[in-house]
Amino acid sequence: MANLSTILVLFLCLYLSIVMKCDSLKNQCPLFRVENGRVRLIGRTARIICDSDSKLVRGRNRMTCVRNQWNYSELPVCAKIKETYLACDFESSDNRFCGWQNDFLNDVDWLADKARSLLYFIGRHVSPGSSQYFSGNYISLDTRTYGIGVTGRLLSPSIQPVNDSQICLMFSYVVRSRKSLLEDTIERPTLSVTFGGVPLWVTSVGEGRVIIGLFKLNISSTIVIEGKQCEAAIDNLVVTEGQRCTAQPYEEEDNSCQDNCGIKKTTRSCSCDWECFENENCCLDIEKTCPYIKPLEDIARLYFTANSTTTTTTTTTTTTTTTTT
Repeated sequence: MANLSTILVLFLCLYLSIVMKCDSLKNQCPLFRVENGRVRLIGRTARIICDSDSKLVRGRNRMTCVRNQWNYSELPVCAKIKETYLACDFESSDNRFCGWQNDFLNDVDWLADKARSLLYFIGRHVSPGSSQYFSGNYISLDTRTYGIGVTGRLLSPSIQPVNDSQICLMFSYVVRSRKSLLEDTIERPTLSVTFGGVPLWVTSVGEGRVIIGLFKLNISSTIVIEGKQCEAAIDNLVVTEGQRCTAQPYEEEDNSCQDNCGIKKTTRSCSCDWECFENENCCLDIEKTCPYIKPLEDIARLYFTANSTTTTTTTTTTTTTTTTT
């Protein structure tokens, strides 16, 4: 009888080990790392532990692997407590715009929107881009029923300067051309970004995920995202600094500034930043693809005066990436 009990126990242990192993194989999620922190895996659960000088600023501190996917789409981010980090996915009902706000001089305002929205019934709904770039709630701008020169400007919270790191802006976007009901011609749509009065980036029809390096200033300044003569939508706005600014949303083309405006390249033969003119290593297509990237002395002459309290530094490590279709 004792031998039979032993056999049954061994059989049960073997059965459970096989079931648990199969369950584990069915729930294998991709491994990931967290900068300024670590990931502790316990079965199908991942626990995120930030370093003592950092805090969790995005994502959750616990994630579960379900059918080969983590149950939270955004990977966690641990940022050093003094680092610049401002993220907005427009999902919060209490603070939808996360400190961003419409310019009070706007012709048309940016509005909270989603795939199925009441804005559809008042003619202000803008459909999002592909699910690769958009999810849930987002914000949109629609100027299709207005005349020439109609704009909508979105203003960021004040961005403080940093001395030894670069700051960048990331967001998903879609821009479409719309024929004005008041005009017989289709006006050129534009979605542009400026920082402290310095233009950084512009695009027209297309969609993608962009990383834009901010021109380095020595005072706090505001980012302005402006849509003009267009139907546009934006999602997942992030202002951050450091190594996260160098992460590319897609494979970039070598020896070209296409979708790389403002990037200072150190691992290839040409560069696309403001300093490349002095270093004589600009990519050949910089003037065509990056019209706002000019020599530092031209930037100072165009956008700053001798009496201005705003000055630029001579070191501008900046990153810009765009995706257009």
